[in-house]
Amino acid sequence: MANGTPIRLIQRNGGIIELNVTTVTMDVDRKFNPKPLVYSGSHRVATDSNLTRAVIQLEGVMTDDDAVFVSSSTQASASIDFSYRIDGVRKIGDEITDAEKEEVVKVSALGYWEPTTISNLNTPRLALDDTNVIYFVEDSASDGFFAPNSVHWVSTYDASTSTAKSAASIAQGIANRIAAMGAPYTTSTGTSPYTGQANAVVSITRTANGNNTKYPKFKKWNSGAKEPLIITKYVGYQEGAGTTGMSAGDKVQHLWGVLNNSQDGGRGLEKGSLRQRDDVTGRRNTRGGGDYIIGIQIPFESMVNAASGEKYSAVNHFMTTGTYHLQNPETKDVENATLAGVQFSDAKNSYTGIKGGVDKATFVRLGGEPLYQFTIIFLPADVIL
Repeated sequence: MANGTPIRLIQRNGGIIELNVTTVTMDVDRKFNPKPLVYSGSHRVATDSNLTRAVIQLEGVMTDDDAVFVSSSTQASASIDFSYRIDGVRKIGDEITDAEKEEVVKVSALGYWEPTTISNLNTPRLALDDTNVIYFVEDSASDGFFAPNSVHWVSTYDASTSTAKSAASIAQGIANRIAAMGAPYTTSTGTSPYTGQANAVVSITRTANGNNTKYPKFKKWNSGAKEPLIITKYVGYQEGAGTTGMSAGDKVQHLWGVLNNSQDGGRGLEKGSLRQRDDVTGRRNTRGGGDYIIGIQIPFESMVNAASGEKYSAVNHFMTTGTYHLQNPETKDVENATLAGVQFSDAKNSYTGIKGGVDKATFVRLGGEPLYQFTIIFLPADVIL
């Protein structure tokens, strides 16, 4: 990071705006308020209500990228991690337990979804797009095709032996089904950046051109159930047969356009919110939200989290708020920091970055040259209404 800190601004649709920042200022104001008492020799009494205000200021210079000729397109891809989830109660990340894999397919104390009893309305499922769907069931096999119902399924739990499937088995099952159903995707499996479990993540790459920020998506199986997946959308498409890179002016105009007209769709995890209805039904969200900036990832060199044989590892700054973290100080330790480059999670206190929004941005062109100095004020916030 000798030439600057590579900051990521995260957008609602999964997009990333990268900035090479020369100065990062992280400011917290606790409003600590000591007052001297009269007739006490200036004996002071203070109040501290833990009502902090946090401000992150980014300063840097935008320059032209080096032009690189690209002969072929880069297709959009998505990923699903079957070993890690965001706890909806404590708002922090956890490994997926065997009990939670069972809960995926368990519909009551007495029954499970099986391939023979799949219901298009109620069975938990993963939608790859408008037409290609994979269902989650309990079965001794890892995946399969049930011809009478014409459905592809993947098992997360075997109720006959009370054995949960491994994250690698579930990820490979998804890959098998995509290949078997002839869907317009290619797949690969890899190691989870959150848990380190091998082959726990399945990456899905579109063969068609363009992005699709509505999919893939997971359909919950019953009210109140936990969603044991971290899913990214199909993004990253880049047209080939041309040059890549952006000029300094391109970068300024892109960020200028986003900041001048974007609005989040409301609280993402709130039941019944406008954006949630958009995610589930595909209906248009009239409040926007697509390119709205919802978070920031600021890497730093950590000796505490350094890989074996290394002095440092690059991890992300995070910000923990709420009574759970107030009562459990260990959750604020630096050991909880995630590796730089991990997928940002929208959930509160996920350790993958800092949620919030841009309050102000200033761009100054220097001396008529293709150089722009910028100052960006980012304010952390757990909920955006």
